Amino acid sequence: MKRVEAWKVQVEGAFKAFDPAKKPEAYAKDAQSAVEGVIAEAKSAVEQGVKTHSEVAQVLSDRFVANLNELKSLAA
Repeated sequence: MKRVEAWKVQVEGAFKAFDPAKKPEAYAKDAQSAVEGVIAEAKSAVEQGVKTHSEVAQVLSDRFVANLNELKSLAA
């Protein structure tokens, strides 16, 4: 949510800084830069989520195997 709020502030700032004398190409470059930044942040967030998910799955898998081994030793 913090990222969404930061993007909102960035967009609001861009609208407040509108200058009719500024050429459209300059706005296009600013917009491209902003979009690239958002994409990079989103990609980073997704990569972190995938990494965390993999780590959690590994921990759960290891715990499951350890529990099975404990049950086997108790049954023996």
